Amino acid sequence: MRIESIRLAHILKSLSTRKNSTTEERAASQQVIHKNDATNVRDPDVLKMRMANKLRTLKRGSAHFIEEAPLVTIQEIMTWEFGDQFLNHPDFKHITQSIVTAIGCSPKLSRHLNSLIKNLTQDDD
Repeated sequence: MRIESIRLAHILKSLSTRKNSTTEERAASQQVIHKNDATNVRDPDVLKMRMANKLRTLKRGSAHFIEEAPLVTIQEIMTWEFGDQFLNHPDFKHITQSIVTAIGCSPKLSRHLNSLIKNLTQDDD
């Protein structure tokens, strides 16, 4: 299992800039996101729905939503990217926290992540 920063950045950017996608946009996004994974078609809209549900639950139940939301979001993306078995990896929490820390050091990626979180939880405000 190899985590490519450019691929993760592209997935994050794609998710943060997509609203409700049309069929053509969804197909194009899936081609880019899944270019190396022809046998396992995953729908980015399903990922967004899963993240939205997790983030809304977190927002309702945590006084530390702002601090915890990036980690929850990245954990969902990584699970979607590598499968549910990735949750059982002994370093899952360390890996995802390291990714969140690295994203925090990049203003551009940080904006994409914050935009994604805001878009997925804006109905709660």
